[in-house]
Amino acid sequence: RILSGLHVPGCRVLWVLKPELASLLPPALPSWLRTVAWLPSPRPVLEHPNVRAFVSHCGINSVYESIVAGTPVVGLPFYADQRDMAVRVADAGVGLWVEKSTFTADQLRAAIRRVVSEPSYRETLPSLQAACAPSGGMARAVELIQQAGRTVEQAA
Repeated sequence: RILSGLHVPGCRVLWVLKPELASLLPPALPSWLRTVAWLPSPRPVLEHPNVRAFVSHCGINSVYESIVAGTPVVGLPFYADQRDMAVRVADAGVGLWVEKSTFTADQLRAAIRRVVSEPSYRETLPSLQAACAPSGGMARAVELIQQAGRTVEQAA
């Protein structure tokens, strides 16, 4: 269902897929699809001007990276908090989501088409990016990790 749903005419797809799952795909992949086993970070891909949507499991890091990159999301949540994040993405107006147990290929394809073609999803992103900026982003995260490391060293 996912493979068929990702086929949106006029779009190319980069699918990060573990080798054991990639082995379940047909041996001859369509020309519009490229699979890779791993990316160090999706941010450089998400920030590329040709990327028009991110089909994501809606893990919290993936959603934040997509927001920071300015890329709308089509959520396909699988576990735990991912459904909650997918609902939040839709509520915020920066994407849509489909239910993993009941979606059809046509529903996934329609969600991708809608997010790609309706400007409102991309236009909503700057206000979310601005709301995230005061937290300090990656620089603040590094600072906090370094502070924690110094605290541990001092306690030892």
